Amino acid sequence: MTNDSNHRSVRTSLREDEIRDALRDYPPVMGLQAASRLTGLAPSTLYHWVSTGKLRACVKRGRPLLFFRDRLVREVFRDSGR
Repeated sequence: MTNDSNHRSVRTSLREDEIRDALRDYPPVMGLQAASRLTGLAPSTLYHWVSTGKLRACVKRGRPLLFFRDRLVREVFRDSGR
C-alpha cells in the first residue's frame, strides 16, 4: 500500500517528433474504432462525450462519426497532467 502524501505528480513534456512517431499508425481522420484504440476509451464513451458536447474533435456525416486525430488527442489528454 502506498502513502498518498508521498506521491508527487510529475509532468513531462513530449517533443513534437515523439508525438508524431506515436501517432504515425493512425490516419489524420479516423472512424470510431480507431479513435477508441487510440484513446483507450470505449466507443460508447466517445459517443456519449460527443452527444453531450464534451468532445468536439469529430464530425458526423451521415451515421458514422469521424474523428480528427490531432484534435482528438488534444481534447482527450488536455487534462491528463493535472
